[in-house]
Amino acid sequence: MAHSAHHDEHAGDKHFDDHESQQHLDEDSEAWNGVTGLLLFIVTIGLALASLTLFLSRNP
Repeated sequence: MAHSAHHDEHAGDKHFDDHESQQHLDEDSEAWNGVTGLLLFIVTIGLALASLTLFLSRNP
């Protein structure tokens, strides 16, 4: 099967110019920062509640 140069190009490269591409990357970065911040908050609350439960179960 012949290899086509068309398949080597990234599909997203043709759809947006540099400014739009950078804007989308900035929006994606902001969204991921929000998601990871929320997940870290949830994990922290879970660990705090687990520690509190462990402390209260050992000290009646």
